Amino acid sequence: MNHRERHSQYVDGCWACKALTVSVASRSEEVRGIQRRDDQLSVDLDAYKRLRRDGLQPKTIDGSGELEKRVESQTDIHLGRYVPKHERSRVEEAMQISRDLGYITEAGR
Repeated sequence: MNHRERHSQYVDGCWACKALTVSVASRSEEVRGIQRRDDQLSVDLDAYKRLRRDGLQPKTIDGSGELEKRVESQTDIHLGRYVPKHERSRVEEAMQISRDLGYITEAGR
């Protein structure tokens, strides 16, 4: 028998009526946001490890997933953009001259 058939209105002191009014608060949007951040961190961490294994040094773990898709060399990472292969040697030479003159540090800044 359905409890609502027993009495359709809330009855004070009835355990079943009280149990039917209990609701569980949900933070589903907050939980989904946390899950998205965790998933992105996992992607970025895996990409960071692959970049390090390949001899590249990203500035941070955050964003390494996107960085991995766009770069081919440490020069790309220093500049924050992709440098085409046919221009890379000239760009690296210019960066070395800038380092020698003290305009940028070894970290590329």
